[in-house]
Amino acid sequence: MIIKSDILKFRTETEAFKMIASEIEKQLPLELLRVEADFVSQIMYRVKYKGVSANGVVLHTKSKNPMGAYGQRHGKARRLRGLRIDMVNLSFTGRMQLDFNITEKSDLSIGIGFLTQESAQKAEENEAYYGDEIFEPSDQEEIDTMNDAEIRLLRLLEKII
Repeated sequence: MIIKSDILKFRTETEAFKMIASEIEKQLPLELLRVEADFVSQIMYRVKYKGVSANGVVLHTKSKNPMGAYGQRHGKARRLRGLRIDMVNLSFTGRMQLDFNITEKSDLSIGIGFLTQESAQKAEENEAYYGDEIFEPSDQEEIDTMNDAEIRLLRLLEKII
C-alpha cells in the first residue's frame, strides 16, 4: 500500500507557521520594552505609594525618636517641604524616581536601573539602610508582568491565526 500526502497542504501550513514566527520575532523587541516599562512603573508605584521593599518589608526609620516614618531631622525637612512623613517613599527631590528607568536595550534583553550614578548610589545606600532590596521587581510584580505579557502574546497569535 502506498500512502500519499498532500504536499500543498503541508507547504501552506509551513508558510503559515513561518509567518507566525516572523510576526512574533518582529514584536519581541517591543514586548521586551513593554515588560521592562511595566516593571519600572510597578516598582515606582510600590515604593512611592506603598513604602515597601521588593520583599514586602515596610520601609521605616531606625531612629529611636521618629517623626512619622522618618527620623526627626529628615521628618522636619520633609514637613517643611510639604512632603509625607507617615510613610517612607524615598522621594525628597524626586530626582531618584525620575532616574529609575530602562537603562539598556538590545533585541533580546532590556535592563532597568538608574540613569545617573548619583541616583544609583542613593538607591544602594537606601537598600543598605533598610536592609532589603527595593528597586527590583517583587515576586508578585514578576508574576503579574509576565501574565500580562502572555496575554498580549496570545492576542497577537489570535490576530495572526
